[in-house]
Amino acid sequence: MPGLMRTVRRLRLGDFPYASVLVISPHPDDSVLGCGGLVFKLTSHRETRGRVKVTVFSMTPGYHGVDADFFRDYAAVGRENLLRWPGVPEAALEDDTRLIAALRECLGDDFDLYGNPGADDQTKLENVVRTAIRFGESSREVETLGLTHPAALRFLALPRLYFKCLCPAELVRLREELNQAADPTNGNLLLVPHPDDPQPAHQAVTEAALRALDPALNWHIWYYPSPWYRMPPCTIDAIVPLNDEELYRKRAAAETHRSQTIRTPYGKYVMSGASMNADILPELLLGFGGRSTNAFGKYCEVFQMRLPAFYSCQPTQGELLICSDDAPSAGRGIP
Repeated sequence: MPGLMRTVRRLRLGDFPYASVLVISPHPDDSVLGCGGLVFKLTSHRETRGRVKVTVFSMTPGYHGVDADFFRDYAAVGRENLLRWPGVPEAALEDDTRLIAALRECLGDDFDLYGNPGADDQTKLENVVRTAIRFGESSREVETLGLTHPAALRFLALPRLYFKCLCPAELVRLREELNQAADPTNGNLLLVPHPDDPQPAHQAVTEAALRALDPALNWHIWYYPSPWYRMPPCTIDAIVPLNDEELYRKRAAAETHRSQTIRTPYGKYVMSGASMNADILPELLLGFGGRSTNAFGKYCEVFQMRLPAFYSCQPTQGELLICSDDAPSAGRGIP
């Protein structure tokens, strides 16, 4: 049975064509699980560090992911994090009544969405503190991936997206946030979860991000996979090989989300997923029985481009983009 025999084009990182990369993360940890290797590659490589602007958008509050035991142990940390997100005054931490009032001022009507209909203010307060715990984890993630500028993390925490909806005013706000991070004249790469991802919040966030894009800007869109969705090989358009340092940094960034890794070993997922991609995709994409073993290195991330011919105005169907400066070693023949 013949392989897909894709046409291969190598892209040096020095020729990376996007001035700004915007990573859309439905929950606070999805960004690193889907594309943390590419993010660290861009922030650490000498030819892209400082030239390519990377911004991570954390879209939903993520408070459902903080269980009762973890919350009990880290509630004090979460309350301290409220000073940075959403920015309550330090004096408001002294008692819950003052803190609730400060959160209503900072979050506006969104405060009442931090809980199911009919939830009391104490429950909403606890959910906001849970969200602040996840803000702290996201902050450590982006720092681990080499993003040190405070604006590199846009912790939007839009609570309506938990209910799979976004009001027009929020779409306008989201467009403004995306525009601030985007390059107004050069190409922008938007990284979003795959629309076939079965996780409901992932679907809602991808739809919201695509609807919010300003058509006046130059966008290219890549879908990334998740632990809940692996792309069929025939849909993969871009491969990002990862070396040991890049993979281990991605794993370390995933493990900053301790509220999640106590439940699911995402560090293991990062390692095994990247290794499996590199082991099985060469034959699937480059032809069975060929000299293509480990053609993508020891580890790699994968992406699907959204309508590449439409966004680039060039016929690119069937082309496989390999984004790396690493030359294939002996025995890694690529047709």
